[in-house]
Amino acid sequence: LAGRHSWADVAISVRDDASGSVSKLIGEQLQKQMDFMEMASAASGIDYKFLTKLQILDGGNGAAEPVVLETWELYGCYLKGADYGELNYGTNEAVTVNMTIAYDNANQSPENSGVGAAIGRTVGDVVTGAGQGQ
Repeated sequence: LAGRHSWADVAISVRDDASGSVSKLIGEQLQKQMDFMEMASAASGIDYKFLTKLQILDGGNGAAEPVVLETWELYGCYLKGADYGELNYGTNEAVTVNMTIAYDNANQSPENSGVGAAIGRTVGDVVTGAGQGQ
C-alpha cells in the first residue's frame, strides 16, 4: 500500500483594495489562528479553519464572460504565513499580500472528474466504491 498522502501548500498572491479590507480580513484570520495579544492559540481546528475555492479560468482577460475550466475546493485551510511586502508609502503601487495556505483535503470539480471522483474497484467478484467494476 502507498504511504499516507499529503497535499502541498498553496501559494496565493492577492492585491489589497484602497480601503485595506483585504489586509484586514487576512489579519482577522491570523488572529483567529493565534491570539497575538494573549499569546494563546485556538482550542481546536474548527475555530479557525476555513474553506477555499480556486477557479481556473480560460484567460479571456475581460473580452468575454470568463469560463471556469475547473474548480478546486480546499477543506480545512489555515494560513501558514502572510507576507505584506514593503508597504512603502513613497510609491503608488498597490499592496500585494503573499500567503501560504495549508489544507487537509481537496476536491476537484466538475463533479465526477479528476481528484475526488468516485472510482470503482473490483475485489474478486465484489465491486467496492461508488463506481462500476471493469
